[in-house]
Amino acid sequence: MLSFSEVAALWKNDKRRYIKTSSYAVYLIHLNRHLIPFFGEGGLPSDKEVQSFVDSQLEKGLSEKTVRESMLLFKMIIRYGEEEGIWPHAVYKVRFPAHFGKQREVVALTK
Repeated sequence: MLSFSEVAALWKNDKRRYIKTSSYAVYLIHLNRHLIPFFGEGGLPSDKEVQSFVDSQLEKGLSEKTVRESMLLFKMIIRYGEEEGIWPHAVYKVRFPAHFGKQREVVALTK
């Protein structure tokens, strides 16, 4: 079975011609900074590993938006692996904390 980084490389080569240059550059940043260092040489990640990735990225101080963008790319790579017959179908149940990071102040408006 191929590793996550190997499947990601196949995905990059296949999708490069179909994706705008700017989008491709953003995908490469997410891959090289976040996804490959975490999932790298492992095969198809488990549900626990994926949740651990999300939690660890948020704990490092990344914004929820950044982590969600990484997860979007993660799902594209997983789906590619499935479509190419590299990996079996996988369903991930990933949760994001309701209130992570900064406390939000609730303001009540009265007349």
